[in-house]
Amino acid sequence: MKKILSMISAILIVATLAGCSKQSTLTGEESQAFSQGVQENSTPAEIIEDIQLQKISDLRGDLDRQIEAIRNADYDNLHALDNFTVTIPETDVLYELELTKREYTWQEYYDKFYRVFEANFGDIYTEEEMAQICSALAQEDEWSDVDGYGEIATLAERREKFDSGELTFKWLEFSKDKAYLEISAGMGGGIYRMYHDGIKTRSNFDGDPESYPNLSNIHVERLFKAVKETFDVNSDDRYELLDTEVSVNDAAAEVTRIVKEYGYTWGGDLEPGIYEYRVFDLNDGKYGLEFEFAPFYKGVMLDCGDVTYETYTYGMPIDLYKRNHDYYILPAEALMIESGKLESFRYGDGAYSAAELAEYDSVIPLDKAVEIAAEKFGGGMKLSLGSAELCYSEMYSKNEGYTVMGAFPVWKLKLANSMDGWKYITYINATTGEMEYYLTEKWVL
Repeated sequence: MKKILSMISAILIVATLAGCSKQSTLTGEESQAFSQGVQENSTPAEIIEDIQLQKISDLRGDLDRQIEAIRNADYDNLHALDNFTVTIPETDVLYELELTKREYTWQEYYDKFYRVFEANFGDIYTEEEMAQICSALAQEDEWSDVDGYGEIATLAERREKFDSGELTFKWLEFSKDKAYLEISAGMGGGIYRMYHDGIKTRSNFDGDPESYPNLSNIHVERLFKAVKETFDVNSDDRYELLDTEVSVNDAAAEVTRIVKEYGYTWGGDLEPGIYEYRVFDLNDGKYGLEFEFAPFYKGVMLDCGDVTYETYTYGMPIDLYKRNHDYYILPAEALMIESGKLESFRYGDGAYSAAELAEYDSVIPLDKAVEIAAEKFGGGMKLSLGSAELCYSEMYSKNEGYTVMGAFPVWKLKLANSMDGWKYITYINATTGEMEYYLTEKWVL
């Protein structure tokens, strides 16, 4: 569970990254090698020296004071919004992690694919019919074979070769009328996409739905705008779905149950958890609830990139600290418009094991993290701070051609600049004060 505290500041969303004062190396040279990619281009020492770390256990009791200090700070370029929120985990210890993705067998891929297919479309198609329609790609094929959806072998034609090992599985796609399901070996065992209406392109539509003559063939996410986006996933707010009225927290619990039960996304040491939801107005007093999932490790969110309506963030480090911070794990999204089932799902990932390389019991205080951001961005900006979150951020380290995945504690801040309309996803390393930011254009306010 996360503790969410409200403060004064209104409009966009911001999150924070935090680290720790005590760093206990658990695996010696392995930890040092893993951290090398992060440490070698770090912020100059003089910026770090005056940072006093604070016990995470003490941070909670001091948080109200820090929020008030942020509210009253006299920054020329930054102020907190009326609805500024702070999210911190309930643990007193955070870790530097090394993540290893689990390898799946062909049979495991197929079993998951068919389990989800049967749950969503089994009343329409038999397993045999599915195999005749489902496109199947092997590792031996080129992805260019998919371009234009030309002649691609079906699962029925490839099944025996996958079973025998003559071919290595790469990708399955079922696309027919109002049923779409896709799984890819590249995503590591999660369901990549599932739509009940068969629509593959999922970008949000901001125009007038009436301009489209055949609305029945376009998914609700393309027809209706999101009218709300919030981190308050424990909300008691109620919405009328197509078949019944539900509270947000009840819908969130049901969607989470479905995602876990069928293995749509994540597993191993990482658990799927909801950190945000959106409300779609379906017209006539009906609504859809879309829940955004992130992986969690021991109750702490692993930030896996911010994706809003297919708009990705772009990395732009603003000091000497440069690390390879390309998001590897995407957030997963599950939409419910009728109770008890998912209308769509996208961007599932597979199971991971997590090795704890170092532990931290102290972090940079929140007010200091915000001060660092204000100083780094400098003048000429009018930044609104929407939210801050203490969580994990992804980390890569490339060693002799091998990519090591991991995570470390950060304060993640979301800010908006009224001067140019851009939104900034800002990361402050919680132990060193190093900072970088990414840009995104779209947030639902």
